Amino acid sequence: MTQDFGMCLIRVDYRVLAAADQEKIAADRRRIDKAARGFIAAGISDGSIRACDPKITSLAIFGAMHWIGEWYQKGGALSPASLGDKMAETLMAGLMPNVAARSK
Repeated sequence: MTQDFGMCLIRVDYRVLAAADQEKIAADRRRIDKAARGFIAAGISDGSIRACDPKITSLAIFGAMHWIGEWYQKGGALSPASLGDKMAETLMAGLMPNVAARSK
């Protein structure tokens, strides 16, 4: 999302493409979302992710990641790698189980 190609993918609305191309992209997006929801649900089941709504959680994660292409500025305070680490840390901290509550 910090490179020109990633920014372009997010900023250009795929719905302006030909119908066949729109469907290909929509199908890929559905496949990725389904996989993400599955990973989240599996984490909830095994206790590595706190109980949450997999759909809303997936939408929140992808929304946050995609928005980087809108606000990221090259040469800013964080390198792309540091930004990725910070985003992952921020997003995952909200998914981590409350260890103190689980130990009671």
